[in-house]
Amino acid sequence: MRGINWWKERRHTSHSGIPTASRPATAWNEQKTVEQAILAAFESDAFKAAIASQLDPTIAKLNQIKASNLNLESTLQTHIEDQNDHLTQISTAQQKAEDNLPIALETIQDHLTSSERQLEALFAAQTRTEDHLPDLLKHSIETRFDGLESRIEELDRKIDNLDESMTNADLRSAIRFGELSNELQDRNTTLGDRIWEVQRDLGKKVDGQQRRLLGASEELGKDVRNLGDTLESMQEDSSKAIS
Repeated sequence: MRGINWWKERRHTSHSGIPTASRPATAWNEQKTVEQAILAAFESDAFKAAIASQLDPTIAKLNQIKASNLNLESTLQTHIEDQNDHLTQISTAQQKAEDNLPIALETIQDHLTSSERQLEALFAAQTRTEDHLPDLLKHSIETRFDGLESRIEELDRKIDNLDESMTNADLRSAIRFGELSNELQDRNTTLGDRIWEVQRDLGKKVDGQQRRLLGASEELGKDVRNLGDTLESMQEDSSKAIS
């Protein structure tokens, strides 16, 4: 918005082509009156209220948009923290499983060692009693091997289930994080478009106010100049009539 100095320079430029010596004594008072009128217009409550009526709704909209963006960022931060906690729990469960895996393997190794010893004992007993208990020894060996195989299959099944659970949890977390990121990007794009529209509307309104004020000032200047010319003509006519 143009200031008072601009109006002073414009007033001075518009009158610079008129010889100073030919102006009557009332020209300075008229110019002073115009200047005071313009200053009073800028300082009037009506002018301030007109400007405020254009700016206050825009500022309120911007504050609402900022508050909405802050709420969205807070929600996203909460979701991210929840996902981090979930990932931490999964990592803890995985660590426990990894810690327990050597113990389970060691237990299996112990069972294998024990079974091997038992088999050796059974083979020794079989050598001693193969004539009396061949069928019983064979059944005992098959039973022990079946039990050991069942334990190994159960352990493999538990490990596969644990890996699948951890993979699904990681996949769900990644998908949710991607959805939240896309939502935030869409909100930021919408916010940028709204701010640009508000700025454009505000610029148009301010330009319109300036053009109307400039037109009114030019009309007022023309009226004042016409009034000055009329007064000069009246003074000249009065001087001629007196002489």
